[in-house]
Amino acid sequence: MSDFEFIPTEKQIQESNIYKFMKKHNLSSFDELSHKAKNDLEWFWKSVDEDIGIDDSLYR
Repeated sequence: MSDFEFIPTEKQIQESNIYKFMKKHNLSSFDELSHKAKNDLEWFWKSVDEDIGIDDSLYR
């Protein structure tokens, strides 16, 4: 097994979609996002749908 470990730069982190999503929803850590998503699935999926622009009318 390889010892390779990818560690993103601060710029890469700040340009990531998950970072932008967390900032948009005032979440300061991945643990906070995970906790909120687990405890409020309706909020999470609605927010994800809005964030990535899913047009759910295609499935009706």
